[in-house]
Amino acid sequence: SRKLVNGTPVPQRHDAEDKHQFSKVAGESPPSNISHPAGTGRLPTALERFAFASSINTSQAQHSVIDDAALDRIVAHVADDVSVDPLEELSKLTFDPLEIERRLLLRLRQLPCASASETDARLTTERIATLRLLQHCGSWASAPLAIDATSDRRLRPQAIATLLQIVSPAHHLEIVASVESSEVRREIFGVLLARSDESSFRSFLTFVAAPAFQAEAVEAAKIARTFPLELALAALDDPEQALRNAAVRTLGAVKSPEATQRLIERVTTQPGDSPAAWAALLICRDERAEEFFDYAAWQPELLGHLNRARLQIARFPF
Repeated sequence: SRKLVNGTPVPQRHDAEDKHQFSKVAGESPPSNISHPAGTGRLPTALERFAFASSINTSQAQHSVIDDAALDRIVAHVADDVSVDPLEELSKLTFDPLEIERRLLLRLRQLPCASASETDARLTTERIATLRLLQHCGSWASAPLAIDATSDRRLRPQAIATLLQIVSPAHHLEIVASVESSEVRREIFGVLLARSDESSFRSFLTFVAAPAFQAEAVEAAKIARTFPLELALAALDDPEQALRNAAVRTLGAVKSPEATQRLIERVTTQPGDSPAAWAALLICRDERAEEFFDYAAWQPELLGHLNRARLQIARFPF
């Protein structure tokens, strides 16, 4: 017979499947062995997968006093010293990484929400430390509580960092779809931009390409303190058309003088190989871009490409 966790059937797992290492646990995909929701014959939705993954059978957890004490010491150490490497601390524990994650999640659930008192300030510090540890050993099971933690402004930066670490970029769209606060979503987009690495920026572009998140993502790019211009320019040649179009829209919205100059250099040196750059310039239409269009109108080698870009935008608005 199948075991029940909070009334939900739990597929049986082989012992070998439980022997995860930290490097495999972080950022893993949602469980692939989840059965169809009873009587529906369909695949489970993202929220159903979350609910399944986050079910923790606390009644079966055999807590060792020594192990719990060791985990308490590690949480306290990470809370007291921000320079401590959480992964190094986790490596000192001898029990299974999945069990470590379960206990950290249980701890996060049991810690009361902090207020402004000195005692509660310590609770906030411990919650942040717990999220830091989950960032290095968590899986999709930790995602719901990380999302919940974003509602507390004091926890939000670490909660977002944890969320983006434990869920692979391929599933960021699903995760953010379950975040109710538009303010939190914009902060997530800002974090993806600030990281300035290709994987994070491509993840950001998927939100620009998604109609449900496009306006918020573009707004985040406009106000970003750090905008990865080189990555945005490179994305104009991305093999995926949806991401190329997203890069066009983003560069056009940012209206950075430096971005405009780089786009002009691109279409001047490679006029026939830069349809996306032409489109970004036309969307931008700042003063420098308008001056360039006046110049291009008198250059036969540029005018044809400019006119084609105008027609493209008229037919297929970015």
